[in-house]
Amino acid sequence: MFASKEIRYVMILYIFIHLFHKSHSCILLLNGWTPLTVYERAAYAEIVISGNVVRAFKDVRSDSETYTAEVQVLEVYKGAEFVDDVSSVERSRKIYNISNFGDKSMCYADVVPGDTHIMFLTMYQGRLSAKYDDIFGAVADFTPANEQQILDYLGWHAWSKWNGCSAPCDGGVQMRHRTCSRENITECTGASTETRKCNTYSCDEITDLVTKFGMPKMPFGVYKNTNRSHAYQVTPQAKLFLPVASLYEVTFPRDFSVALTFKLNPGYQGYLLTVNDIRGRQRIGLHFGSNAKFEYLEYHDGRVVSLDFDVVVTDGQWHQLAFSVKDDIVTLFYDCDTVMSKTLIRRKSSTLGKNLMVAIGPYFARNGQPFRGSIEQLVLSDDPSFAELQCHVQTDITNMPVKDDNKSVTRKPMGTDVDNTTTKPIVYGSDWSSWSYCSASCGQGRQSRTLFCRNNIVAVDRCVPKDSPQTQTRLCYLQECQVECPTPCLNGGECNANGTCDCPMGYNGKRCETPSCPLGCENNGICVGPNMCACPEGYTGVNCEKPKCEPGCSNGGRCIAPGKCVCPYGYLQPTCKPYCPMQCHNGGKCVRHNVCRCKKGYTGKDCSVATCKRGCFNGGKCVAANRCSCPSGYRGRYCQKAKCRPRCQNSGKCIAPNVCGCRGGYYGNRCQLFQCFKKCKNGGTCTGPNRCACPAGFSGRRCQRARCRSACLNGGRCRKNNKCKCPPGFKGRRCETRLCKYEKHSVPHARSYRRVVREEYIAKCGPWHWKTCVKTRLKYALVVRDTYRTAYRCVAP
Repeated sequence: MFASKEIRYVMILYIFIHLFHKSHSCILLLNGWTPLTVYERAAYAEIVISGNVVRAFKDVRSDSETYTAEVQVLEVYKGAEFVDDVSSVERSRKIYNISNFGDKSMCYADVVPGDTHIMFLTMYQGRLSAKYDDIFGAVADFTPANEQQILDYLGWHAWSKWNGCSAPCDGGVQMRHRTCSRENITECTGASTETRKCNTYSCDEITDLVTKFGMPKMPFGVYKNTNRSHAYQVTPQAKLFLPVASLYEVTFPRDFSVALTFKLNPGYQGYLLTVNDIRGRQRIGLHFGSNAKFEYLEYHDGRVVSLDFDVVVTDGQWHQLAFSVKDDIVTLFYDCDTVMSKTLIRRKSSTLGKNLMVAIGPYFARNGQPFRGSIEQLVLSDDPSFAELQCHVQTDITNMPVKDDNKSVTRKPMGTDVDNTTTKPIVYGSDWSSWSYCSASCGQGRQSRTLFCRNNIVAVDRCVPKDSPQTQTRLCYLQECQVECPTPCLNGGECNANGTCDCPMGYNGKRCETPSCPLGCENNGICVGPNMCACPEGYTGVNCEKPKCEPGCSNGGRCIAPGKCVCPYGYLQPTCKPYCPMQCHNGGKCVRHNVCRCKKGYTGKDCSVATCKRGCFNGGKCVAANRCSCPSGYRGRYCQKAKCRPRCQNSGKCIAPNVCGCRGGYYGNRCQLFQCFKKCKNGGTCTGPNRCACPAGFSGRRCQRARCRSACLNGGRCRKNNKCKCPPGFKGRRCETRLCKYEKHSVPHARSYRRVVREEYIAKCGPWHWKTCVKTRLKYALVVRDTYRTAYRCVAP
């Protein structure tokens, strides 16, 4: 498809290498140069990867002035079979030596440590080498658009999410897959499935909180996740907590690891795991919302340390997270490809105290909403290094099972096929690389390793004797090859090597279609799920073994058949209601055999005796609850009030039968008479008890005060006959006239008037008003002058 272009660029490179090598210039080749697209370069290259440049050995050059770089491979788009056969510098991080980089002046691709590129490679002398189908064409920027061009060329859709780990500990496997976008699947280059190891920590050194919380038993509010066999859905109704003392003898460890695999409901904002003390404080909290948050509170410190990690987990997808807490560092491993660290400031002897509770979600309701989501893995360890063992990008094949006579045994790595030995040849200035990937993903395969120069020189013969073997191979075995079942397995069943389904606990049948109830379903119940029976009407229980009696058998009765109770002596069917032969009176209720519970105000064995809480006064008798029958002359609920016939007048109070107690000023049998104890003065008349009607000009309770029609002025006092007694210097009926002798005197006076004054001001002037001039104008100003005038004042005679 690109033959003509390829020939053209090969010729250009050939001419450049042979004619312009000595000039060290590539400028002539750029004249009229049209770069190839990423799509075209991916088609030419045997190997296409994305990687991060770790180191570039620019001080050590080959004869062609090229250098080698250490590259951490992020993704292999094309040529995975070549990469698997190449030895790596550091296998755990997928770091490889890639040669043939150089200066751009020589038409090579120049790389810088720390940069991420898409690289187009080939194989040269058993090593990865940059391939130039275009000028500078060995690398391209790592961008979503460039990566999409490569996927378009390969014909693949994006990778799916990694599925759940096959084992909670002692090592399991995760898988992911992708689908071909072309009608003919064979046109898609590369593998459709990838695997990686997970949970490689030992089961004896971790605490599985999923099991400790009892999720496999599915308590109230916890349900099985139908899409992942080891996952459980947790609803807000679930109450999942346990004391830390059941996990650790003293207290929660200071340094620890916690690994989680979970899926949150979209939009959830809250805690997934908390450690709480008896005072209601959260000592540790894993909070998820717009980001991931680690909260820590020491025992002797009231300040909560909150560390925010910028990762997204509330997108409704499954995520793998692991926190490692060691000394003053908290490290987050996010979905196996992102590592973040934060500083945790705490004391060297920090502790969380005793009497702690660990819970799913907040243990106390005031700390937030209950947890909502699905949990597949929740592992706790007092070793902070366990967090990085949750999942691995590569799979280590050392000590993996090897196929031998249809049996799985453990075989140590073999040596070379030639001499069957693992002894390294004695060489100087070189090292053996890590073993390559196994050539087969299942069954028996091969893997190899090669010698490489320590100074990263491309040609191995510069540091390795020519008679030394430069490559070693050995047999390897990852897993048994899977055989597809003729019909798909249901309910989480897995197809085994024999083509049959391995059913999870609780299911059986050829396709795992039949739920299992080992204890059976009694009374014609039907098994509808693992250990789950659908009971007929009238029965209940896990196995439908219990008959139902509605509304139930009370007072120690026992249900022996649907709606039928066996009752003890003194109780009646159908619900074992108590029986009292003597009958309970006055609203009393029979609560046990021959025992009545009386209403308030009654007592006695049959509730026939009335009681009055305060008793009955003045000879009254209690005849009902808190009600008395009163003798003649008394009344009231407790006979506490006397009666007077006829009633007392003028607010008098009956104090004894027909005896009234009168208010002040009244007297008589019924308080009908009144009197004034003190005589009314100035001709006043007694008109009520101690109340006088005063004549004109007088007032007061006894008419003792004189009253004037008009008020007295200037301090005068009212006397008899509507007259005022005036103070010295005043006279008149109301003391309104002053007795004065007038004299002259001068008083100051401020006089104001207006006068014209001259004022200067600045204004624009000239033909175009570009100058300023001082002008004069007239205006009125207010002037004040102090003077004196003659006044008169009154002087007492």
